[in-house]
Amino acid sequence: MNSDSKPQRLKKISEVFFLIILAILLSACHTEPNINGRWRSESPSALLYEYKDDGTVFLINDGKTYQVFRFQFIDDDSIRLYDGMGRIQVYHLRLTADEMTFYTNLKSGEIAESFQRAN
Repeated sequence: MNSDSKPQRLKKISEVFFLIILAILLSACHTEPNINGRWRSESPSALLYEYKDDGTVFLINDGKTYQVFRFQFIDDDSIRLYDGMGRIQVYHLRLTADEMTFYTNLKSGEIAESFQRAN
């Protein structure tokens, strides 16, 4: 047996162990979808909403802003909205850079609301 083989084997084992730990840590890091910013609902209403870092949602109408919801992520693809009366609505969420869609039933594809990112 070569004298260099044991240290090389230990080095490879430690590298594999490091990669496994790194993969576990990266998968454990939970990042919520980024919905912060302004979103316009589809016609006919075409309302403009602003989602903020603090979990509030404002309706922007004629230069005035009105807080209409608070939001909380349940997981990566579910969101909970609280209105001013304390009523709760839960939706499945699909998000891309420019589109956000709330589904009442993801399996059937039943869309509750669709939005386009606004500038």
